[in-house]
Amino acid sequence: MQKRLTKWFLTALALSFSLGASAEVLEVYNWKAHPGKAQQMYDTMAKAKAIQESVGISVDVFNLQVGSDMTVDYVLRFDSMADWGAKKDAINTNPKWMALWAESSAAGNADLQSSLVGINLDPSIMADDFDNLVVYNVFVWQPSPGQAANLVARMIEAKAIHEDLGARIDIYSEGVGGTGNYHYVISAKSWTELAAVNTRMSESKAWSAFQAANDPNAATLIRSFSGQRAPL
Repeated sequence: MQKRLTKWFLTALALSFSLGASAEVLEVYNWKAHPGKAQQMYDTMAKAKAIQESVGISVDVFNLQVGSDMTVDYVLRFDSMADWGAKKDAINTNPKWMALWAESSAAGNADLQSSLVGINLDPSIMADDFDNLVVYNVFVWQPSPGQAANLVARMIEAKAIHEDLGARIDIYSEGVGGTGNYHYVISAKSWTELAAVNTRMSESKAWSAFQAANDPNAATLIRSFSGQRAPL
C-alpha cells in the first residue's frame, strides 16, 4: 500500500502542475437555459454532441442536482493533451460545427455560466472509461497557500480507501478557466450503487480514521454537488 501511495503521490504532483502530461483531459461547459427554452437547449446539445463525436471527441451531458442551481454540464473528454489539441483543431474546422455554432448563437436559448479544463491525475485513465458511469458526486477543494501538495497526497490516500470499499474515484486538477482547485469525483452506474458505496464509507473504520486526521487549515471544501447523465 505504501509503495502504491508513494508512486501515486509522485505521479500526481507531476501531473497536477503540468498541462502537458499524458492524462485524460476534460472541458466542462456549464449552461443555464433561458426560461421556457430547456428543450431547445437540449436539442442543440444533441446536435453538437453528434458532430463532436464524429471527430472522435467523447461527449457527455449531465443534469446537475443537489448542491447546484440545476444547470447543465456539457463535458468533452480527451485521452491526453495531444489528443485534445488534435481534436480541437478538427472540430474547429468542421463545416457542420461552424454552421451549428452560428445557428445556436443566433437562437440564444441558453447562457454559458462557466467553463473549465480539468486534468485527471491518473495517467492510465482514458475518455471511454466513463461510458458506463451515470451518476456522480463532486467535491471541490481549495488548497490553502503552500498546501497543494499536501491536499493531493491526502486525496490519493482517500482514493485508496474508497476504492477498497468499491468506489470509482477520479481526481482532477484545474487547468484553464480554473483557480487552482482540485475536484474529487465519486462515480457510479446508478444511484443505488452510489448509495451502497456511501453506506460502506459511513461504516468504514479506515475512513473514519482518515477524516479524524484531517487538518482543517490545509484546504477548504468550497463546493459539492451531484449530477446525472442526460439521455441525449
